[in-house]
Amino acid sequence: MLENAVTLSDIKQLQIYNLHPLSGDREGQYALDLGRKLGFRLIIIPLNDNCEEWDEKDINKIYKSTKITLIWEVSNHYE
Repeated sequence: MLENAVTLSDIKQLQIYNLHPLSGDREGQYALDLGRKLGFRLIIIPLNDNCEEWDEKDINKIYKSTKITLIWEVSNHYE
């Protein structure tokens, strides 16, 4: 799914994954739900065209412009 997406907007349209930004010590990271009942999520970091983390704060611009993501981890949100 991530390999076939042109930008993160393609992933955002797949509501089953509930792509959303994280906050606090995970600011700049985004999560995709991998099974809401089980609590697993894929943590990604969107990168700009220079392969750097975004300085941009407009989430819609990040979704529309991100073509590169760093897959950070799979975690259980409830652990």
